[in-house]
Amino acid sequence: MKKLYLKILVFFVVLLLVLNIVLFSLNIINYFIFWFIIILAAFFAYKVLPKRLG
Repeated sequence: MKKLYLKILVFFVVLLLVLNIVLFSLNIINYFIFWFIIILAAFFAYKVLPKRLG
């Protein structure tokens, strides 16, 4: 169950990043929001996710 939860969580983060790139390329969001979302995803990947795996 824990692995399924993590897979779903990672899927939504990747989906958020893809949506972020699409919205930025269509000029719907500005560069500040674009980089803020990328930084949040990196923080999640390097700080939050390893704690969930351990």
